[in-house]
Amino acid sequence: IGSYLALHFWSENYGDQSSTSTVSNFAAALRQTFSDSRILCVGITQACFEGAMYSFVFMWTPAVSSRDLNSTPPFGLIFSTFMLCSMAGSQCFSICIKKGFSPEYILKVTLIVSAISLSLGPVDSIIGTNWQYPGFLLFEVCVGFYFPSMGTLKGKVVPDDNRATIYNIFRIPLNIVVLVVLLGKFSVQTTFLLCTLLLSFAACLQLFVATI
Repeated sequence: IGSYLALHFWSENYGDQSSTSTVSNFAAALRQTFSDSRILCVGITQACFEGAMYSFVFMWTPAVSSRDLNSTPPFGLIFSTFMLCSMAGSQCFSICIKKGFSPEYILKVTLIVSAISLSLGPVDSIIGTNWQYPGFLLFEVCVGFYFPSMGTLKGKVVPDDNRATIYNIFRIPLNIVVLVVLLGKFSVQTTFLLCTLLLSFAACLQLFVATI
């Protein structure tokens, strides 16, 4: 019934039908991205964090499995705790905003803490502690903080006229980061070390943006 009503009574929204071509829009978005250091830094920050996040999505299973080769970890339970921590981070973001913390400050702290959290895996493999799983939980809390803070920051920095195109440009370096990390066939701990470096670089970028 809904399909029938939409097909016969809902006119199509074609958006802005101006004469500008796709190439022209893309070129204008590129100029805006590279002419404003804030937009560029936000895009690189997104590529670094989300590249590390997607790498974590692929690598946490072998990382947990390598702890005990004689038993199968409870992957469902572990994943549930990840989602719980991510939800907790999102709720804590709202609390922090009500307490007067700015999204920019929250993002900087989130990037620093996320870099520390993923570095616990390589550290754990060197000194033989059991910090890897708590580090993973802490990283998921950071994921919960990241998305609302980054969404708010992009809403402030990215102009409305080319917002969709600039967001798509942001995904180009993101996909490159993920492909390099995953196709490089690095070991689990090397991958987490690379993710730590990406997150540390993103934190430095946000500290730079604060000075602009």
